[in-house]
Amino acid sequence: MGDSARLRQALRRPECRDVVIVGAGVIGLEVASAAIDSGKAVTIIEVGGRAMARVASPAATNFITEKLSDAGVRFMFNKRLEEFGAANQHVSSINLENGVEIKADLVLVSIGAAPNITLAQDAGLVCDNGICVDQDMRTSDPKIFAIGDCARGDNAFVSGKPRIETVHNASSQAQIAAAAICNKTRPAPVPPRFWSDLKGMKVQAIGIAAGYDLVRRVPTQPPTSLEVHLKYRDRLVAAEVINLPHRQGELVKEISPVSFSDTK
Repeated sequence: MGDSARLRQALRRPECRDVVIVGAGVIGLEVASAAIDSGKAVTIIEVGGRAMARVASPAATNFITEKLSDAGVRFMFNKRLEEFGAANQHVSSINLENGVEIKADLVLVSIGAAPNITLAQDAGLVCDNGICVDQDMRTSDPKIFAIGDCARGDNAFVSGKPRIETVHNASSQAQIAAAAICNKTRPAPVPPRFWSDLKGMKVQAIGIAAGYDLVRRVPTQPPTSLEVHLKYRDRLVAAEVINLPHRQGELVKEISPVSFSDTK
């Protein structure tokens, strides 16, 4: 909350005109949208080749990038940060490895989150890029549970042991842990999902955009909307919709759990 409040205050300063965002993930794009709405010049620097690469398909991210570019956001992909320039004890520029200098009155670095597992490690719990949990959200100590961004375990809708950083995931895991604590039946698994508001776009995703072998864009109207189906061996494993708020609830019922024996 403190970081968010300071960011909002900084964006409101009249001398803040040029905003540079390092990282084209969901947080970076959300701040870019807010900054553009506030009349700022916005540049996004991304080391990868596209926006939101960890969480969305190219079909969805290309659509989002195009709309944000039309709104005035400047994207610089496949670029690495070399150093910050400063003047009068304030950031004044971003210098890239290729020698390009970008003017900056404000810089936001949004390049991912690291799980806070210090307490779990001090308690002797098994950790590996998060706190390892079983299907009931129990840690290696059966009397201790972990849920949310820091918890890493099996998910019926994706292979491996993901650590999912969404509000929906934390809520779902809370229900699972509560059922185990109260000796109740474990709730039926539900596909992961997230949403974001980006410059006139209601972005919603169901399932995990990974391991698919077919991408199908569904014709939609108006042209400001998008629906993308991600399939693996003819099974719908994830879907992405933009400005189609009712479709997420409908598509949830169609997402198939992963068959671990079938995954590559």
